[in-house]
Amino acid sequence: MITSAVVTSSVRQIHKRVIGFGSNVIDYWTRIKEFPPQAGAKYLFDSSPNERCKPLALPGGVILNQLAWIKALDSTVHTSLVAKQGFDSDGRFLRNCMRAARVSTKFVVLDKAVR
Repeated sequence: MITSAVVTSSVRQIHKRVIGFGSNVIDYWTRIKEFPPQAGAKYLFDSSPNERCKPLALPGGVILNQLAWIKALDSTVHTSLVAKQGFDSDGRFLRNCMRAARVSTKFVVLDKAVR
């Protein structure tokens, strides 16, 4: 992670910026009925689709999480992520979450090959 401070001559105001490079993923969380045994096979869900929990999708990745927390703790800091993301629904989800957390998507490169 790189930090920099820029001083504007006319106002003499310090602008704080934090730019993170890399890690941005979607973490999928789901509930299970019980822990599997130490040995052998065990079904984690009932066979009925109604008993299955839809996984909860949350934005994640060390760098993206750190940028979001920095912005949450100090709203005067400009945070940006430098990374690749896909054009798919997962990429759109991450960019929407970044905007909601006020982390800039200016340096996010969209790549059709990224999933």
